[in-house]
Amino acid sequence: MINIKPKKILVIINDLRGDLIATTPGLIDLKKTFSSITVDLLVKTNSSMIVENCDFFDTLLVYSDRKNGIFNYLYSKIITTYKVFIGNYDVIICPRSIYPKNAEFFLRISNAKYKIGTNNEKKNIFNIHIPRRKDIHESLNVYRYLKPLGVMNTNQVPKINPNLCIPSPPNNCIHLHISSDRKANQYNFEILDRFIKNHNKKYIITFAPQDIEKALKLNKNNNVIKIVTGVRESICVAKSSLFTICPDGGMVHFAWALNKKIIGLFPSKQMFDQWCPKESKFFSCYSTTGRVSDINLSELESKIEIMIKSF
Repeated sequence: MINIKPKKILVIINDLRGDLIATTPGLIDLKKTFSSITVDLLVKTNSSMIVENCDFFDTLLVYSDRKNGIFNYLYSKIITTYKVFIGNYDVIICPRSIYPKNAEFFLRISNAKYKIGTNNEKKNIFNIHIPRRKDIHESLNVYRYLKPLGVMNTNQVPKINPNLCIPSPPNNCIHLHISSDRKANQYNFEILDRFIKNHNKKYIITFAPQDIEKALKLNKNNNVIKIVTGVRESICVAKSSLFTICPDGGMVHFAWALNKKIIGLFPSKQMFDQWCPKESKFFSCYSTTGRVSDINLSELESKIEIMIKSF
């Protein structure tokens, strides 16, 4: 443990939404450990809505990225830089082994006595170095970065903005999420369409904007009730459906935080071990080829049948 009684802690998590959700159990325990001091959280704009209205931090610092326009990017970076610079943080934690340049920038401008994170081969930003590990689940990995502060794992579950999802009645459908953000997570859509037709269950499809053409093709399937896009809308579908089928990505963690049953589809055993919620490991599948499209459909159908019978 570090020899300091911190007055202010800053946690920098400017990664993808799913990564942020997987970190929240550790953040809950961090705030419980230091309930009487300030714990601030710094995230990207597109992730901020995930943790708004949550009670495991005091102030949410938000900065934009270049995708939101150069003016928004520069303005938010100036404001956030000023807040970090004058924040007088005693400890800054970056609980991810891979972090973007903006995280590095905010770390460098702070005069925090302790900076906890993973140094890479070329840069030594952190004075408390936590070696990178890929053999444990990310929700547990965050506790390695919190250990120098004496934070213990009390088996918290992920937490998201309670106002993120509009209440809606159960739909008794299976929620299938598609996303082509990563090549390894892409489905074979011809096989998927045939699978949905033959499986004779009702589905609601949610999709990322870049997958609209594929979603429209699946929407012609008689067993598809409707297709939905948008983060909030997709989360609402996950909450009201029987269970969620989705590739490795943010939707796995959204469904996990909503306490929904999940059939996760992972491109490899390593990704399965690192990202699949422990409650979902019995039902989830992984490929041996590095591609979700190669997952055995007979195995998937068997998992779906077992899942349905569990209700």
